[in-house]
Amino acid sequence: MLTETEKNLFPLLADLPPQTLDWLRQRLSPRRFLPEQTIISSGDPSRGLFFLLEGRVRIEVPHHAGAGIDILDPGSLFGEAAVLTGSCHRLKAVAESEVRTALLEPDDCRRLLDECPQVYRHLSMILAAKLGRTEALQQLLEEEQNDLVRSIGGQELLPEQDRLSGTSRRITAINRRLAESASSAEHVLIIGESGTGKRRLARLLHSTGERSGRLLLSLDCSSPPPLPARLTEGMSTTERLEAAQQVALFGREGVE
Repeated sequence: MLTETEKNLFPLLADLPPQTLDWLRQRLSPRRFLPEQTIISSGDPSRGLFFLLEGRVRIEVPHHAGAGIDILDPGSLFGEAAVLTGSCHRLKAVAESEVRTALLEPDDCRRLLDECPQVYRHLSMILAAKLGRTEALQQLLEEEQNDLVRSIGGQELLPEQDRLSGTSRRITAINRRLAESASSAEHVLIIGESGTGKRRLARLLHSTGERSGRLLLSLDCSSPPPLPARLTEGMSTTERLEAAQQVALFGREGVE
């Protein structure tokens, strides 16, 4: 099934014994897909491991059609998560162009993993990288949805979970502090670099605390909505920023 040129596209195959590679070539079956044709749907049982030979494949987050978490080029593998875990596919794969793949069926995948541990390690590294990108995109989509609702009604959506995902010591410590702070009436200051999840922590803190039934308003104090020029004439930059923050927070157009 695989030519020598196609075999060289996949680092996974470089260290396979010759007899294993010959067996693999015999077991791979060709699959072709048209542009925008679904290759894998979220929730499908494992279809096996796809070797992308020609074309491009878009990996999408469920329920966000067109939101590509990744674009795969020839030499990429996909479908490995369901192969490794024995579960259903979590992501959707769609052909961006005309696509030609070679498919290794689930039973053959299990045999390959049993006989070649290096394949298992290689697929695990691919999966870990994809999971990181998936988590980042899902958080971004959640924040964009939240921004939309806030722009309409000024209310933050509550997160679906009550804690951060993960079991590392660092994540466990953060979740413990989160639970402690949620049960307290004290003010909480969350600091960190841009993109480290401060707003997500604030929403978790609100949703698990006594005020979860009330509105959560989010305001970027560094760039509040602008004020009419008549209200800010003669003000310094600092004074204009403070006045804009006051209006955004309290809804008053007058400046005291």
